[in-house]
Amino acid sequence: MEHIDRHQLKAYIDNELDIDKVEQAENHMYACEACMRTYISLLDQYHVQDSVSEGFTDKVIDKVDKQIPVQKYNLQQKRSSKTMSHYLLAAGLTILIMLTGAFQEIITMTHDQAAMERTSLTEQLMHKTNHLLDKIKGGQDE
Repeated sequence: MEHIDRHQLKAYIDNELDIDKVEQAENHMYACEACMRTYISLLDQYHVQDSVSEGFTDKVIDKVDKQIPVQKYNLQQKRSSKTMSHYLLAAGLTILIMLTGAFQEIITMTHDQAAMERTSLTEQLMHKTNHLLDKIKGGQDE
């Protein structure tokens, strides 16, 4: 197996090979561990040329800082206003319900239901079971 030379691997990294040679290089590197190690070592040494000026990032950050704080403040102010309106609405409804006596009516209804004597489901089942056992017992005596 013939190895790929460093010059061709550099051309591969720089994307200077035609499609057929790219495919050949990739297939060979999949099969040849030595060429793959050479390729990886070349990638480690590879340096991307700067495509923007040094002040580019600072300029972009400055522009963003000029526009974003106003938007953040407006969003925060809207959120605070919305929260306060929800709080006031909930408080107002609570006071309205208290004034109309709805809470008192709910308390009275629950108290009346608790005061009513109802036979619990367990007691009803026990009663029916006892009745059934009495019938069975009565049938055996005869």
